[in-house]
Amino acid sequence: GVIASANLDADTAHLTTAQTFTGSKTIGTDVKLNFRDANSYIYSPTANDLEIVATDITLDAATAIALEQDTTVTGTLTSSGEMYAATQVNVKNTAASGSGNGGKVKLICDDGAAMGDDHRLGSVDFWGAEDASSTYKAGASISAFADAAWSASENGTRLEFKTTDANADGPDVALTLDSNKDATFVGKLTCASRTLAPSSGTD
Repeated sequence: GVIASANLDADTAHLTTAQTFTGSKTIGTDVKLNFRDANSYIYSPTANDLEIVATDITLDAATAIALEQDTTVTGTLTSSGEMYAATQVNVKNTAASGSGNGGKVKLICDDGAAMGDDHRLGSVDFWGAEDASSTYKAGASISAFADAAWSASENGTRLEFKTTDANADGPDVALTLDSNKDATFVGKLTCASRTLAPSSGTD
């Protein structure tokens, strides 16, 4: 007949009883730990790798979530390719401070081919809610574009700073810093007590 769980050895794993596992346990290569259904699970697809599969994944830490060593995030973190944080995302470099250290955010564009002229390398976008229904609108952005077709001997890049005025009017380019180190302002340039009108070059 069926043996009651209470009559099993204390070292036996139970399906419905809270237990504490000690010692190293190895799960086979073809095993998936499913949660609720077959669409949410943890498994190891290849040696030394761990994959968490789910529609949404929330990391809820009281203080911090640490990514040790150099960490590369690929693919999408949600169905729309977005990563959310309640307040802020911190990038902390604990190496001795110097001209080559400090926190770094690296935006990479790589489709297996060289960058083409006017192709965007990456963008930092600033959005905000305009009502109580979480209707988001773009307020500004900073983007990097190839200023020429890239090759082993050409990596010209320009930066475009965009801002928005009035009702969803933009973002539009306000300032361009090109690969020749030239700056182009769309509007007027105000320097202390002096103002330059667009394209006129006069006070």
